[in-house]
Amino acid sequence: MSDSINRDIDEARALLSSGGFTCVLKKGKTAFSSREKGVKPLLDFIDGGDNFSGFSAADKIVGKAAALLYAKMGVKAVYGEVMGRAAVSVFEKSAVYYEYGELTDAVINRAGTGLCPMEEAVAEIDEPEAAVATIKSRLALMGK
Repeated sequence: MSDSINRDIDEARALLSSGGFTCVLKKGKTAFSSREKGVKPLLDFIDGGDNFSGFSAADKIVGKAAALLYAKMGVKAVYGEVMGRAAVSVFEKSAVYYEYGELTDAVINRAGTGLCPMEEAVAEIDEPEAAVATIKSRLALMGK
């Protein structure tokens, strides 16, 4: 990993832990952040039209759904405080460098009663483009 990507991921991690953010994207002097939960901020970033190619990201929870969105965005590195094994698989297939604080078998829903609905939605999806449409559809069904 290059020094610039290493520096970016370290700075994104620092902003994540000190700024009360749920996700941070960093490349050089440019940073984007959000305090919204779930994959919504990533969809907002994608829909915003900015180019995130080469950015590094830090996120509270990275499951397969988030990993597919990060791959779609073209990020080069992702740190997840909690990362699901399915996200690791996506990053390895997409050649995205990853680090995590805790690795988990699955990302569960906020109630703690089962699998995260976004993870359920993308369970059989491996293509980032298809994931975007599927995730948006699931969020719409959930009224979000």
